[in-house]
Amino acid sequence: MLVRRVLGGLSFAASISWSGLAGAQYFHADPTVRVTAGYTFNRIIPDDPSLPQADQSSPLVSLAPSLALSYETPLVTHKLTLAGTLGLPLSSDFTFNGLPPNYSFRGNYSGVIPLGPLTKLTLAGVASAAPINGYSTLQDPSLTPIDAPPADLSYNFTLSGTATLRRELTEDSSLTSTSNVHYTFPFNVTPIRPSTLSVKNSLALTRKWTRDTLTLTGSVNVTRFGPSETQGVDPRVQVINDLVLMWKRPFTESLTGTLRLGVSQTISPQSTVGQVWAPTGSATLLYNLEPASITLMYSYASVVDVYTATTNLNNQASLRVVMPLSTTGLALSGSGGVVHTVPIGDVGVGLNSVTSDVGLTYTPLDIPKFSVSLRGVYAHQVAIDNPLTGITRVGAIFNVAFSYPNTASVDVALRATPSFIPTTNFEGDVALGQEVPATDFAPRADGPADVAPPAAPPEPAPPPAAAP
Repeated sequence: MLVRRVLGGLSFAASISWSGLAGAQYFHADPTVRVTAGYTFNRIIPDDPSLPQADQSSPLVSLAPSLALSYETPLVTHKLTLAGTLGLPLSSDFTFNGLPPNYSFRGNYSGVIPLGPLTKLTLAGVASAAPINGYSTLQDPSLTPIDAPPADLSYNFTLSGTATLRRELTEDSSLTSTSNVHYTFPFNVTPIRPSTLSVKNSLALTRKWTRDTLTLTGSVNVTRFGPSETQGVDPRVQVINDLVLMWKRPFTESLTGTLRLGVSQTISPQSTVGQVWAPTGSATLLYNLEPASITLMYSYASVVDVYTATTNLNNQASLRVVMPLSTTGLALSGSGGVVHTVPIGDVGVGLNSVTSDVGLTYTPLDIPKFSVSLRGVYAHQVAIDNPLTGITRVGAIFNVAFSYPNTASVDVALRATPSFIPTTNFEGDVALGQEVPATDFAPRADGPADVAPPAAPPEPAPPPAAAP
């Protein structure tokens, strides 16, 4: 019976897809590119005074192309977004000084396929390669990771795939099943850190009212951590089981609040800890009034950290801002947050970290392809049990950029494809457009703001009626 239902659903999807192809079709390509030249200053300062500081500072030229492809029929939608950044360090006399280039790449795919009048299948895939401390390649400060990463300059390669099947039960309720596979492999680092492979399945029941939405979600997340040269441990498995009730309400047209409360169970079969039960939850406020967006979030949850390949109990607060300053051409963006994380199991160390990343960009209203930006970065992380292992990172980046078709369009592309995936659990670090609803940043026209066409002239008044 199940096989016949699946085959029937696929047949239905094929038929409606074919009918959509036969009818109205829509294909659109949005290429963007940004070329920047500037100077980056980056200093790593150990808290242990006996250890030397490390500087990575130089003039830098970077190229950041992206391409968004959309294909739509009346019922089926596919979208593929590719974005990358290549940075070329220069010496003080502006010649290539032999330093390796830094780079990041990310590809996103999303597809929406109806399987019936009440059933919809959504597919998503991500592939990325990005430095874990790539402030010079991560060009948008509003997307900076808040989770405490290792202090080295290594890269993470990530593959992720998600399939979501949603069934409308009634006009106001639905049932959603989601399966996710996430793989992260650290490279360009010695000694090798462990890889992470997570498989997560969840089932959610949603009920909507006029303004409120309640969702009850149960999930199982099984993670396998690979062998570690840094931690000196063999491969191991940990399991996170969550049961969470979410309440969501739009307070105004631009302000939305989300509250999650529940319980989490973490099982570590290969450790002496066994089972750990803990409350889980988060509170999020999203202000979204295009093109401005502000996200304030607090979360307490068990999460998989792909940077350290551990399962942690995270206590975290974060703020992310994208705020154009009226019609001045100035735009403020940034991220900030604090994290207190404690590993669950026999592997890992507890960390406290503080991160702030703020940037100010000026784009002349009459030259929207040109921009000047200044950015400052501060991050400090320290092991709870060993303060001397703390590390402080300070940085500053000055850039002059040329963007096609304009600065606002490139900013849209960067936020649609953030070059990092912070955690494999939605209760972890949150970037704009990930855990919270994606912000639809409307790109500005190529040139000065469009002026509304003049109103049509009024029709002439009818001639007065003839006197009787």
